[in-house]
Amino acid sequence: MHCYRRLALKAVVCLTADMGPARPSQEPITKFSEADLQVTRLAPSAFAELPPNIRRELERRGCTVPQVSADKKPQNVIKGEFTRKGQTD
Repeated sequence: MHCYRRLALKAVVCLTADMGPARPSQEPITKFSEADLQVTRLAPSAFAELPPNIRRELERRGCTVPQVSADKKPQNVIKGEFTRKGQTD
C-alpha cells in the first residue's frame, strides 16, 4: 500500500509538471489595466500636510496617491499613532 501511494504521488507530480504553469485568462488583466488607467492619482506634493521627508521619499519612489473620483479635495493620506503611542505619524 505504501508503494502505491508513492507511485500515485509521482504520477500527480509528473502530470502537474507537464502541464506547465497555470495561465489565467488575459481578460481580467486587461479589465484591471483599463480600470487602473481611469484612477486619478496625485503627486505627494499635492498634500501640504505630509512631512517634507515623507513627501520626498514618496516622490523618490515614484509613488502617487489614488483619489476617489467623486471628491475634488485631495484624500487618501492618513495620520495616526503607528510607530509609537503619543507620536503622530
